[in-house]
Amino acid sequence: YIVESKLESFGGSADPKRILKTFAPLVQKELFKKGDVVQLVALFKDLAAQKHIMAYSEIPAVQRLYTMANATSELSLGTLKNEDYLQVVSINLGGNKSDHYIEETIVHDTYLMSDGTLEDEVTIEKRHTWNDEELTRWFNIVRSFGFEEIPSDIADVLGRGTNKVFVRLYVPEGAQLIRSNREVSLKNLNEGKPYFLTTMETPAGEKSKLILRYKLPFSADFDPAGVYSLTVQKQMGGDGTRLLKRIFPHSALTPIRHAPGSGSVDKDGILSYQTDLKTDRRFASLWQSK
Repeated sequence: YIVESKLESFGGSADPKRILKTFAPLVQKELFKKGDVVQLVALFKDLAAQKHIMAYSEIPAVQRLYTMANATSELSLGTLKNEDYLQVVSINLGGNKSDHYIEETIVHDTYLMSDGTLEDEVTIEKRHTWNDEELTRWFNIVRSFGFEEIPSDIADVLGRGTNKVFVRLYVPEGAQLIRSNREVSLKNLNEGKPYFLTTMETPAGEKSKLILRYKLPFSADFDPAGVYSLTVQKQMGGDGTRLLKRIFPHSALTPIRHAPGSGSVDKDGILSYQTDLKTDRRFASLWQSK
């Protein structure tokens, strides 16, 4: 990255993405020359599910095929009526490579009221893991190319700098903000997926937190029983955000069943899941009045 993008003598300032133009065709050639086709298809399927490979075609039939293979960037509109939804998207503002050093945890809490009202509270915590050992590792790499030091501004670009991001939280259309610990604005897209927009800054070695509570635009009928379901979509290219999903029922409600079966219910009737966002996640649970 330093050689291609930052050193004038290598022409990086005029063509900072030159390495991708050179490298990508060589990788494609080697993959299809030596790779087992069955293994490649399985690999591409897994990478598409994890949103590390995206595809687009202007031919409608081909685009539908990509959509069926989960290889597009489309926002899920949900398959069930009154389905909850969340996608958290962080967009780098600082122009550095600090995203690689960010560990992210999302806590999605849903509160089931006795009258069927539903409220979500989303907490996003980011931890910047850059440390002195990482700077030493980069220095050893740079020295192998014949350089004797890493200028301070380059160290910031490589990841030491403060991680500054726009954060978009895509939610169901009609969601109403109740409160937040940061200044938040509500935006909307043509396809009917509004999002809350804010910013987060996380210096190296520190943590930052966003807490957002909002009312869902639909309710649930728990007399005699009702369903709550949620789809959480992964950000494209994301690297396995930790996800904690919890459902806090009113004392008049009790859980009947839930899917996936890996969730656990404590003595207070709170349903919890601990997982990750290596792929999209879907949850559903059935509740009844006591």
